[in-house]
Amino acid sequence: MDYTVHLINNALRLGIPSKKCNSYTITENTILKPLSIASKLKNFEAAFSQIKANRNKILHQGEFEFKSVEEIDSQIVRSDLFDYGEELTEYFNKGRREKIQETIKELKEEVDKVEFHIGEILEELTQFIDTQVKYFELEEKPAANKMQ
Repeated sequence: MDYTVHLINNALRLGIPSKKCNSYTITENTILKPLSIASKLKNFEAAFSQIKANRNKILHQGEFEFKSVEEIDSQIVRSDLFDYGEELTEYFNKGRREKIQETIKELKEEVDKVEFHIGEILEELTQFIDTQVKYFELEEKPAANKMQ
């Protein structure tokens, strides 16, 4: 999210200082508010509000609660401490493997959502970035001609 808002700020040449550049300053910008880029950024933020809340807990409060990881940890069998027998040990290990696969699937779904939302935003920004590239190319040509 942080990189995305800085990309929008730079691509649209908004001039928002880095420390003040966030999704709120962009989505509530009076010029951008009615544009689809603002609504796409809001959708992106809404889709990841829980992940953002978890991230903030980790960074600012040192807390980490990830239910899937806790469930995997709870299914680790300490066969060196307890002898559950081969069948029960395999049962626990199978449950752990299934939980790991579930967690991987959930994480992949989150990555797919990130790709979708960033793709939407990049698609929206492409025309602005192309315009800037053309502008900079035009600016470089006279300078290059003067040097020759």
